[in-house]
Amino acid sequence: MEFMYRWPAEKERLEARLAARRGLFDRKTLEGVLDLFDDVKRRGDAAVLDATLKFDGVALGRLTLDDAHVTHCISALSPSLREAVDTAIRHVREVNLALLPESREFGIRPGTVVGERAVPLDAVGIWIPSRKGPLLSTAIMLVTAARAAGVGTVVVGMPPRPDGLADPATAAAAKLAGADRIVVGNGVAVIAAFACGTASIPETDGVFGPGPGGIAAAMFAAMMRGKRSAPGIGPSDCAVLAERTAESLRRIIAESEPPRRGYLEAVFGPSGRGAIVIASDLDRACAFLNDYAPEHLMIVCEPETEREALKRIRHAGEILLGPDTPFSAANYGIGITAVLPTNRFARAYSGVTARDMMKVSTIGRLNEDALRGIAPVIREFARCEGLSAHQAAADIRLRRKDLRP
Repeated sequence: MEFMYRWPAEKERLEARLAARRGLFDRKTLEGVLDLFDDVKRRGDAAVLDATLKFDGVALGRLTLDDAHVTHCISALSPSLREAVDTAIRHVREVNLALLPESREFGIRPGTVVGERAVPLDAVGIWIPSRKGPLLSTAIMLVTAARAAGVGTVVVGMPPRPDGLADPATAAAAKLAGADRIVVGNGVAVIAAFACGTASIPETDGVFGPGPGGIAAAMFAAMMRGKRSAPGIGPSDCAVLAERTAESLRRIIAESEPPRRGYLEAVFGPSGRGAIVIASDLDRACAFLNDYAPEHLMIVCEPETEREALKRIRHAGEILLGPDTPFSAANYGIGITAVLPTNRFARAYSGVTARDMMKVSTIGRLNEDALRGIAPVIREFARCEGLSAHQAAADIRLRRKDLRP
């Protein structure tokens, strides 16, 4: 099988097959994105409308979906799908509430109190790339996470259909999850509007959402303008740590119906990125996975092998354990996030949850004795760094204390 590789004996051949995965976007893409950001900053809604016509081929009359239309989208959900949406929202909310950071203060030394105060962002913009079809799960995960965090305003952006409207099921899910407003338009332009603000699209403090290279570059551009984001949420990838894989894969490809069979044949064909990696032992298998840093990792092994693998694997967006935990369960029903870092970004970043919709202020409080105790440290550092006012800030306070009657 051309897509089978022995690790590490065939490391170079495998790395050549996976080389494209190491580049999420290039300099030219980022420069084009930055130009569009400048245009949106300068011309507002008009720039978003023009970009949508140019890149999406859709002439929009307005950027914001009418409330009545969104209500109709909700009513058009079948009873069974509505029930599934409500269940998914409940599960995602339960998980995100459990993950929220806590505000806390505690005494670290005599007279010294430190801590953190966690607060939600005032507003977030969420991009849902539902161009090819419904993407309810992503809308639910991101909007519900924002609501669980306590974000004040949640604006959802989606690509337009040829009729200028959004995918109805995705719009319905976003609204049910708690979106305040839904807008349509070109993805990069909408993200630029989240970062800059226009007449129709409010400026937000955070911008989140998956997508291809251009969208990923737009998230970086938003961060350059001081917006909180989660980089590296690009084209999806996954890995499975298991045994007896090759024969199962052959059978699945052969039994798949079009167009799914064509997709699988492309992924595992000569120019695809799919591969079966055969490692001589668990240590080498885990070393490969840590280097690959998959977005999704499924471990389907004997219990002892699973325990040992978990000790060794450090880099994965999510880890699903056991034969009864398919990727689809995590994407749709468990409640854990499936908006995860791709393209090896899992070596440094995590999936998007309510924690990303919040920020933390550190807290410190000293009493007189504690300030007096660290005054020599303040004086020495202030003198070395040439910041005399820093020294004075401590000395003046202590002098006033000494002069008390």
